[in-house]
Amino acid sequence: MEMYLANNRIPTSREVLNIKHLNKLIILDMCGNPLTKDPNYRIYSLYHLKKLKVLDGIAVELNEQ
Repeated sequence: MEMYLANNRIPTSREVLNIKHLNKLIILDMCGNPLTKDPNYRIYSLYHLKKLKVLDGIAVELNEQ
């Protein structure tokens, strides 16, 4: 349900696809990784991880779902 991957070396947003199969994941923290510098990182992650409620400590807004 929760995954904390902060401050690692995750390079690109495409790495999100590796955890797409985690159907019960609702909280994900990837702060401090190179992929978070991509301006489309948040929307890309939320598109592929549709059940997330919190990403990087910030609640997912209705307009982002």
